[in-house]
Amino acid sequence: MFSCTGYLGIHLVPAGGPYHPAMVMTRTELVARLESLEARLERSIEEHPDTADPWPELSAEADAIQDSASAADEEYVQHRISCLLAKHGLIPADDADTQSPCA
Repeated sequence: MFSCTGYLGIHLVPAGGPYHPAMVMTRTELVARLESLEARLERSIEEHPDTADPWPELSAEADAIQDSASAADEEYVQHRISCLLAKHGLIPADDADTQSPCA
């Protein structure tokens, strides 16, 4: 894989290359990653219902998604993650609803 560091920590990767944490994703890519994260969380809860908190194993992925959001999408991603956590009882629902109700 060809990769070089440009100004201000910008990483250039050829089109179609693998995800790099410094890359900014489109809203469509973010939605797909968030949906994948939720599916993995649901599977983890189903497979290990007695685990007190299934989130820690997926938090690195959530962090990577947040890091790859543009400035315009940061609030959107944070809200979606908060709603995801509230939906599965990992945070109080009112914490997720402070910006706008979760769908």
